[in-house]
Amino acid sequence: HTHTHTRTHTQVEGLAPWPVQLGPEFIHGDENSVLKEFIDAQGWTCREYEWPDRYYFGADKRLVDSDTADATDPDVVEVHRLFDELPGVPADRDVTALTWLRDIVGASPRVIALAEAIYANDFGCSLDVLGMHEAQTEHRAWNYGDKYLVLDRSLRHVAEAMGRGLDVRLNWMVKEVDHSGSA
Repeated sequence: HTHTHTRTHTQVEGLAPWPVQLGPEFIHGDENSVLKEFIDAQGWTCREYEWPDRYYFGADKRLVDSDTADATDPDVVEVHRLFDELPGVPADRDVTALTWLRDIVGASPRVIALAEAIYANDFGCSLDVLGMHEAQTEHRAWNYGDKYLVLDRSLRHVAEAMGRGLDVRLNWMVKEVDHSGSA
């Protein structure tokens, strides 16, 4: 069962005890990626894009390549600076990206809209549910590169291929958990 969360984000209910945000169908990063290695081992191919490769400014009805926008649009430069430096993120509590941008950083409405389209989209959610501690953790640990990869088929095929041969049983009582063979 799906319903529209905002104009651009969808949630699935019933999959987990909470709504699960559905993100875009792309893989972010082609370096150090177990997922990319798995896809390559299946013989599947990906189209490669720079991150981000272009911007669509809806209010102006303009599609702009990223090099032009990065060089000429101060709000694009500012949103990237904010998410690169992450200034003012509280250490003592988590806040949403929306709260951080609006109340702590004092970002303009246009910078907030760009953050929604660029960064929240990457996390597969909206700014009002993206926690800044998660954003900081990912920022520190990211080592996958900045390429966007679009698989030659739905990512559903990845999940199906990974699940082949697994003995999945739902609603079974667990008798024992054995960690002796774990790495």
